[in-house]
Amino acid sequence: FEGRSYGADLYLRRLDRGPVGGWLSYGWAVSRRWRGAESYAPAQDRRHNANLVVGWRASRRWIASGRLSVASGTPYTPVTGWMPAVMWDPSTGGWVPRRPGDDDPTELAAARNSARYPLYARLDVGAERAWYPSSGLV
Repeated sequence: FEGRSYGADLYLRRLDRGPVGGWLSYGWAVSRRWRGAESYAPAQDRRHNANLVVGWRASRRWIASGRLSVASGTPYTPVTGWMPAVMWDPSTGGWVPRRPGDDDPTELAAARNSARYPLYARLDVGAERAWYPSSGLV
């Protein structure tokens, strides 16, 4: 296999000075592989990836946080159809399963990694509460 990858990243951060802090990141990358005359995008080729993380100290006891992640889909090889997994048996003059008892069809695949999964998005939220009993912080 031969291949090439390139891209760029951007990272912006707000330090935790005051009640709000967090960061924003964006990555753009392209990855390509060659095997002989075949050229394709490998499974880890994710063109766009963005993350936003925010933390908010609402009071001495409470902290709220959130993270939003959005990314473009990764490539995969779609199935375009099926065909029976059979072979010609000259002794019977007919088609028989490749392996005795195996009637499962064989998948027919499109070009390698020629389709992409849909956009991926995820939102995580959280809240923390500090407890201050008389013996110290819990």
